[in-house]
Amino acid sequence: HNPLILTLVNSVNTEDSDLELFFREIEKVAKDEIDNNIFTQAKNELQQELNGKCEFDNETLEIDDEIIKSLTSQDILECVFNASSKGNIEVLKIPGNKQELVFKLVTSEKPFGLIKIGDISEWIKNKLKSYQIIERFENESVFRNINKDDSDITLLMGSRAFYEGWDSNRPNILLYINIGKGIDARKFVLQSIGRGVRIEPIPHKRKRLQYLY
Repeated sequence: HNPLILTLVNSVNTEDSDLELFFREIEKVAKDEIDNNIFTQAKNELQQELNGKCEFDNETLEIDDEIIKSLTSQDILECVFNASSKGNIEVLKIPGNKQELVFKLVTSEKPFGLIKIGDISEWIKNKLKSYQIIERFENESVFRNINKDDSDITLLMGSRAFYEGWDSNRPNILLYINIGKGIDARKFVLQSIGRGVRIEPIPHKRKRLQYLY
């Protein structure tokens, strides 16, 4: 499987909603408009987060620091955006599908992102005014095929509603934006972590490799 970042947000259609603010940041990365100092700081924080004791076990994780230090914006373009060079985001709309919006860079043939929400019409009208909306030829759900080995989607964005009832072993990263403040939301975070860290290193064997070994 390709890596998958699953981003769950609290607000979708409000002014400056969580989903919109996150999307604007993704756009900056796609255009390679990230401040170098922030990029370095992010790498340093990632390094500190990953090295050390595991949250739910006594195991210690040690990551080769040089791998993180050597990461470049070009690596992000290739691994996250499926592109060889920076570019603007294009919006692809699936005919007859009112819940999904697909994103790709103009510099790439492959899509990278998918928004799955209750109704995309408000987003198209209010958040994507300046974008050209391209109608896809295939009338097929991208979300339905996201668990397949050949899925190009590396970034899945949506509210908590779509996640309930969904099962996947693809997410490598779970990102919560403005979720987890209330008691009910904390319960949701715990449940979704449990589902989002499901693994299947060998087909039909859902245990960590060390136990299967």
